[in-house]
Amino acid sequence: MSLSTKRELAIAMATEYHTANRRRKSQIKREFCALTGYHPKYAIAILKQAYFEPEKLSPKRKPRPRKRRRKYNELVRVALITLWRLSGYHCSKLLVEFIRKNMNHLIKEGAIRVDSQTEAKLREISPATIDVLLAEERFRRKGRRRNMRPASPLIKSLVPLAKLYYRPPEPGHLQIDLVIHCGDNPCGYYVCTVSATDIFTGWSVAWACLGKSQGAVFEALEKIFSSFPFPIKSFQTDNGSEFLNAHLIRWAKKTGIKFLRSEEYKKDENGYVEERNGHSVRKFVGYKRFETMGERDTLNKAYGALNLLSNLFWPRMKCIKKVREGSKVKRYFDKPLLPLERALPALSEEKAKKLMELRDSLNMDKLVDTLETNLNRLYRAKPAPEHKEALSCAR
Repeated sequence: MSLSTKRELAIAMATEYHTANRRRKSQIKREFCALTGYHPKYAIAILKQAYFEPEKLSPKRKPRPRKRRRKYNELVRVALITLWRLSGYHCSKLLVEFIRKNMNHLIKEGAIRVDSQTEAKLREISPATIDVLLAEERFRRKGRRRNMRPASPLIKSLVPLAKLYYRPPEPGHLQIDLVIHCGDNPCGYYVCTVSATDIFTGWSVAWACLGKSQGAVFEALEKIFSSFPFPIKSFQTDNGSEFLNAHLIRWAKKTGIKFLRSEEYKKDENGYVEERNGHSVRKFVGYKRFETMGERDTLNKAYGALNLLSNLFWPRMKCIKKVREGSKVKRYFDKPLLPLERALPALSEEKAKKLMELRDSLNMDKLVDTLETNLNRLYRAKPAPEHKEALSCAR
């Protein structure tokens, strides 16, 4: 018997109990104890309370919880999904900065259409709220798109080690790496991506080549070096033979650019470009195998849009220091800025003006469409049986 039923029974029997004689009271008390399981003394107290204060035993209605009014409606969520796509699917902290820096530009070019009320909400939204609103969309898009011969000791001795692992105080010092697109089979000829990142500004450029021969990689490097808006003073690579070769060493001496290499089996010495490999190349291109000239050209069309987006529109944070607290390492980051904003103080007035004019003339929505169209074209050409075909960044 439930507690509410016992209370109802006590209220029903209370009047008869208090108006009956002694013998009848004993009989009612025994019946009540048999039904409820109460001790006789406790039964007397309950029957007395049910007669004089029945309102205390009547079941109380629980107050209905007040629902908090939603500040961010479905219009805000849909607009936020569009902005998340245009930002390159960044984290919430970078997305907030992306909205603040690019909202006027996006509205002007028609990439996003919202009323004034929704626009105001998007400008003041917090990273925590973004995580709540995008949780379902992130889960839906969750997915993954799915070696090197060392150089000779003589060649290694010609290239000095980059022993000082620090962030230089000026732009023009690059870290370079090769990302292979061989799928699960490292044999044969396949497309590779040469990725370069400036350590100070975070300016990143990626370009694809077919194979990892010295000639193919050098052509990609020439294209990459010419894409940076500031002069290159040094570049650092790993110990693969596609970089450590006589041809590239002669070219570095001829141009006066310092050529350095990281220590073997220490990926953290090339940490800045390794980070960009995951955030740019693997995030968008994935792990599938590409092995034809057509696929290389399609990938380079995608990189043409990706390079502009990542350097002119997508903000980035820099780790300014690390503090060890026991077994944990606490990282401190600066305010998110565009690589363009970090590079402007080091550029000439004419060069800075050209870059700002270029940024204002570009349509971000068209660049994202170009990126997604070419990447989806690569994945729809030859579906991979081992994992799903769609890109993590596809609509």
